[in-house]
Amino acid sequence: MLRNIKLVIEYEGTNFLGWQIQKKGRTVQGELQNALEKLLKEKINLIGAGRTDSGVHALAQVANFKTHNKLGVDQILRALNNLLPKDIVLKKAREVALNFNARFQAKSRVYRYRIFWGKSAILRKLVWEIFQPLDLKKMKQGLKMIEGWHSFSKFGMKSDDPHNHRCEIYRTKFQENGNEINLEIEANRFLRGMVRSLTGTLVEIGRGNLGIKEFAEMLRNQSRKAVKKAPACGLYLVKIKY
Repeated sequence: MLRNIKLVIEYEGTNFLGWQIQKKGRTVQGELQNALEKLLKEKINLIGAGRTDSGVHALAQVANFKTHNKLGVDQILRALNNLLPKDIVLKKAREVALNFNARFQAKSRVYRYRIFWGKSAILRKLVWEIFQPLDLKKMKQGLKMIEGWHSFSKFGMKSDDPHNHRCEIYRTKFQENGNEINLEIEANRFLRGMVRSLTGTLVEIGRGNLGIKEFAEMLRNQSRKAVKKAPACGLYLVKIKY
């Protein structure tokens, strides 16, 4: 009997070329799919909810696969965590309806970007280290401006479909915690590189290199200002909502 298994996955993306399998290089999907095929003794097609880029981390990536194997989900969870490398951890596994699709049934995705003031030996691969003072009030103002429907063509990759740049930002959150700033964005969809481009541009606002009015023009695609992209190390896929 065919079964559909949903997985919730945590990974530290530093040493991966991203989620999606590529011809060369280490990927999260590749490691998981290989481990599943070794465990279940059958060909597996693993569907991920979102494609994180090289160096991006995930706290709760969601994926699903179909199998004829009768192994229980608790056994799959334990066995996979023994087979997987240390930078991938399977958090949950459960059987779901056969029509569940991790990618196409997602209602929204939540990303978080971590900025750290100063240097940190422990966090250096997990945050963006910044040493200049930032105007947090203006950064908060800029973050709030992206809520709602916008065309984010200036903040996506050039390879994206030029007719499909519109995304709806459901909510944003700006949080300060000691030396760390977290920017959180929930949207119906994201363009490739969009959160990093928005974060980098908001930091330029905080540094005083870009005005709020200029940022508004960028959101309306009426500005020729270059987008500043934040490094991948500070970006996390936090949650997929269904």
